[in-house]
Amino acid sequence: MSQAENMPSTPLPLRALTMFDHIPAGCILRPVTDDDSAPHLRAGEFAIVDTTDTEPQHGEVYLVRFHRRARWPRQVEEVCYIQQVIARSHTCEGRSFIGFWTQCLNFEPYVEVVEQTPSLMPEISHRSMADGPRMADEIQEALIGRVVGIYQAEDKPAQAVGGKNEP
Repeated sequence: MSQAENMPSTPLPLRALTMFDHIPAGCILRPVTDDDSAPHLRAGEFAIVDTTDTEPQHGEVYLVRFHRRARWPRQVEEVCYIQQVIARSHTCEGRSFIGFWTQCLNFEPYVEVVEQTPSLMPEISHRSMADGPRMADEIQEALIGRVVGIYQAEDKPAQAVGGKNEP
């Protein structure tokens, strides 16, 4: 039987993460609640997050902690999202530095959204939002860990950290 006969009729999208049937030491599970990171992570899967790896690296995907103010009472709540870290060179007041930005893997630049619907007021998706720049120490404090794989075991995990946007 040739290799072509073993190939699926529809090509499968590439997956850049390792499939695990166990949770490695130092790692936690995070439910994936949307397709913002597809095809690498899909809604309904569990991302494996290495909590020992919080050194920001350009292009890598992390579980990122954000703080936002609740409307009432005036409390700050912590939310977490799976985001890609982007490092960019910046200059401010004559000083150059590397700033770190976070965005979903399926980032949709606002300009492109506007160009797709020039005569209409475009609907801006959360995928058009990026956070930054942050200095290295600030972004490292926000990184819970690097996404290193997908939990792919026959049994559903007994525990996972957080649900939708919860740590």
